[in-house]
Amino acid sequence: MFISMHRYPFYPGTGAKNEGGAGDGIGFTLNIPLPPGSDDKKYLDEFNMKVIPRLTQFDPQFIIISCGFDSHRDDPLGGMNLTETAFGEMTALLVKVAEKHGEGRVLSIFEGGYNSHANGLCLYNHLRELQTD
Repeated sequence: MFISMHRYPFYPGTGAKNEGGAGDGIGFTLNIPLPPGSDDKKYLDEFNMKVIPRLTQFDPQFIIISCGFDSHRDDPLGGMNLTETAFGEMTALLVKVAEKHGEGRVLSIFEGGYNSHANGLCLYNHLRELQTD
């Protein structure tokens, strides 16, 4: 299962809602295209209404997070309006799914973000939610 929330239309021009995978992977891609300027509320609403139910239905053995922070409001390229708080909240939701379905297994890979201060704030919130007691 591959899930992507992203600004659309935007470079590289892929990620339309109707792109659902190819070959044996048909039906295992969920693209959630969002308009420029989408904020915390928009992202979290989509996350709760689409991402979490789809992941729960899929019953993942583990979750890999391709974690890019270029949708942060201070990023010079992303054109979105998220705060670092939203990144922490989305991470917490993914961790809950991983704990329920995948024995807590989560791998996070940093992918993007072009404002080092914003990246630091986002990463702090993201890692705080990944931390286990």
